[in-house]
Amino acid sequence: MAQVSSSQAPHTTGLSFVQRLIPVRTRLLIAALVTGVCAGACARSLKWMIGGVTDWIMNVAHGWLSVVTPFLALTVTALICRYVFRERLEHEVEQIKHKLATGNLNFGLSRIFYPMAASTLTLGLGGSGGAEGPMAYTGAAIASNVARAGGIPEVNMPMMIACGAGAGIAAIFKSPLGGAMFTFEVMHLGFSAYATVLIFASSITAGLVAYMLDSCKPDIVLTSIGVFNLSMVPALLVMGMVAGLYSIYYNRVIRYTRRLLGAIRRRWAQVIVAGVLLSAIIALIPAVYGEGYGVASALGSDENGSLVRFALSDDMGGAPLVALVALLVLLLKSIATSLTNNGGGVSGDFAPTIFSGAVVGYLFAFVVNTWLGGHLPVGQAVLYSMGAVMAGAIGAPIMAIVIVTEMTGQLDNFLPMTITAAASYLTVRMILGGQAWATDEKSNWHKK
Repeated sequence: MAQVSSSQAPHTTGLSFVQRLIPVRTRLLIAALVTGVCAGACARSLKWMIGGVTDWIMNVAHGWLSVVTPFLALTVTALICRYVFRERLEHEVEQIKHKLATGNLNFGLSRIFYPMAASTLTLGLGGSGGAEGPMAYTGAAIASNVARAGGIPEVNMPMMIACGAGAGIAAIFKSPLGGAMFTFEVMHLGFSAYATVLIFASSITAGLVAYMLDSCKPDIVLTSIGVFNLSMVPALLVMGMVAGLYSIYYNRVIRYTRRLLGAIRRRWAQVIVAGVLLSAIIALIPAVYGEGYGVASALGSDENGSLVRFALSDDMGGAPLVALVALLVLLLKSIATSLTNNGGGVSGDFAPTIFSGAVVGYLFAFVVNTWLGGHLPVGQAVLYSMGAVMAGAIGAPIMAIVIVTEMTGQLDNFLPMTITAAASYLTVRMILGGQAWATDEKSNWHKK
């Protein structure tokens, strides 16, 4: 795509002496590193703000009020975006792709902070999604502003936007290499060799900064991960195929829910319908609230209390009921995520695939060990399935493998993760072909 330009674009004629003295390639590297540092700091701030709002809600919202907060997550966010920010901020990755396709690469300074604020309200008040979409947009906006401040030629702006978006993903997942894989597999961007170096530099810097600012703690802590044994391969292949089938369901439900909401002509009617349905789902299954990393961590430690609490009954002692609740979570998570992202909320849909993968792995191991007489390690099933569902649902197997292994700190499990993710990806590919991950043509995020 874009090449590194060694010439000055027309808008750089008024550069200062220092800017003219520093070669373009050097300025590009400095801009990429600055973008990475800023993206890492913003990602940590976003996590802190979401956590603060969530803790406050949990302390003050009891009884009927706790049922209302998901509705407020969508309506309050939609109101602020419409009347304060005066922008539609949902589907940020699609917006970045649209900007790259149209050449509209000027992100205002406010675009750094608006997605963070809107995502804080959405996820903190009870939306079901992730923070990666808003953070990718924030990263792209950071890169755009840093590049313009540094006098980067216009021809290099697409490359800088890619650096920023990748840095945002790397920072929010604390995955230094995962952000770079995002630009190649999800954004489908191709660059020169030096541009690739810049993308990796920006993503690695952002991931490391976010990791250090969070006291070097992974987002998902798995305490019962054993040593991989080759005898597990047949079970992992089957689990990967199951994850692939669920990925197809996940994507189809996401798109179908989006189209149903889009069929409602009035925007505020969409928001109200989505808010009511989201509140009902979370009231029934609280586990689908937010990103779900806490539930994923518990499942990886073979603890299902956070999965089944307050769902259907306070006493979920029987195996059939545990399996039923896990199945309900899988059926409803994609609906809740689509309602959040298309009903006024501002969030991402990568993190929900990780959460859903954890539940798929837990349910698979639960069924195998409880009713089929198997001995599949639960923690490892949860870990590998997280990458498998992400790979199958998003269509980016390398990114999924890297992100899950880095964000959990389980780098030793790269090989079995690859086996399971490959089985999931190939299952989706064989069933749906090349259109498996096509963008929904009915998207209308850009329409005011």
